[in-house]
Amino acid sequence: MLHLAQRRAPASVVRDRATGGVQLNAGGYGYGLRIAQNCSFKTIVSHGGGLPGFGTVMTWLPDYGLGIVAFGNLTYTGWGGIATNALDALVAKSGLHPRQPSPSPALTDARDKVSRLVVNWDDRLADSIAADKGFMRSPRLSESSAARSMASNTSTMRSASRAAPASAMLGVSRAAQSR
Repeated sequence: MLHLAQRRAPASVVRDRATGGVQLNAGGYGYGLRIAQNCSFKTIVSHGGGLPGFGTVMTWLPDYGLGIVAFGNLTYTGWGGIATNALDALVAKSGLHPRQPSPSPALTDARDKVSRLVVNWDDRLADSIAADKGFMRSPRLSESSAARSMASNTSTMRSASRAAPASAMLGVSRAAQSR
């Protein structure tokens, strides 16, 4: 879910005139974009606008890699609901599913380096993955001592699991250990 919202809008319940179905909508506005979610889509990003004589909206479904742009030759045309309904129909009829993010090579490389560092502390490896000021709070000696102490308290540290990515650059990986 995108966390760009600066101003939240209250949730609303809307009845679709065509189908009679009920839709729950929630969202907010930030950085010029409306970020919303409804019963069909976890994340909807849109931006609309217009001037006298025309109106537009751009609506994206980031989880699906899909978007739609609508133009109208009326002042401030109400394209928002129409665009969302069009995306809903497109996804339903085409059988599209949300994309599954793959970890980037940088993410898997960082996971592997941290796993190696936990098993066997190496100052050069630590320098290659830590920020310039990564060891400001404690002297380097205590960082390596803590890692060695942790390694001595476990018999075997196995490699970390495959990263479960939230995006290409953000993920969770767990290391297994046995005594």
